[in-house]
Amino acid sequence: MLLNKFRIFSVAIIFMSVVLQVHATSIISVRTISETTIDHPYAPDGWRLHLSAKISDPLGVPENIASVTAFEINGVDPIGSYTLNYRTGKKDYNKHIYFPVAEGSAPLQYKFSVTNNQTEVVSLLDNPIDTIRRLDAIQNLAISDFGVTPTFSFDTIQYADKYRMVIAAGDNSRNIWASDWLITDAPSFTVPSGVLEPGNSYFFRAEAGDFNTSDLDGIDDLENRSVRFFAVTTVPVPSAIWLFVSGILAIVGITRRKKISV
Repeated sequence: MLLNKFRIFSVAIIFMSVVLQVHATSIISVRTISETTIDHPYAPDGWRLHLSAKISDPLGVPENIASVTAFEINGVDPIGSYTLNYRTGKKDYNKHIYFPVAEGSAPLQYKFSVTNNQTEVVSLLDNPIDTIRRLDAIQNLAISDFGVTPTFSFDTIQYADKYRMVIAAGDNSRNIWASDWLITDAPSFTVPSGVLEPGNSYFFRAEAGDFNTSDLDGIDDLENRSVRFFAVTTVPVPSAIWLFVSGILAIVGITRRKKISV
């Protein structure tokens, strides 16, 4: 009797787990920003809208995702509906729209919809961009050296109120480090030790952000962004230099011992 009840209970638990898995597709967050991009390693330079949606699904992303779409809810977007592309290795879908958007036009609000392989749909609205405006390209990006703890600096730009640096792997597939967004009139960022390795290649992104804090929810939302890419290959310190340095230290040590013996 107890065994049969246990079996029924186990089957019920398994059934509920399957049901919950099938119905658990969700959109974690969505974002739309205006973006000015310069020196991108794989995409055209220019000004465009950048849309992204982070998706979760216990049956796998993107394996269990049939489609991700987005459209402007007021119909003011001339491009209409389209499908966002999945980025390998990341649980988000991104789309750069390569068409001109009227600067200062009415706020655009997009509705993202996700359909899984069980034909279930989940939708979510993004936060509208209050002010669509083109940020100037970041200028005078400089690097102190090509070691493993370089310092980057660049000029401030009009309308931007925060700045940061981001480092991606050499194939630009994943970010490995990002600084905090800083409010500053002299953007300068030093890479901490342990992030870069000698002899490896990386992509650096200098970013300027135009944030909006007028939303009722009080969230500090990034609305417009300017990004400049910069490829760096770190240079290992030659072994001869280490031998020279260790030799100098040895001479200093001998000199000190002689002074003490005198």
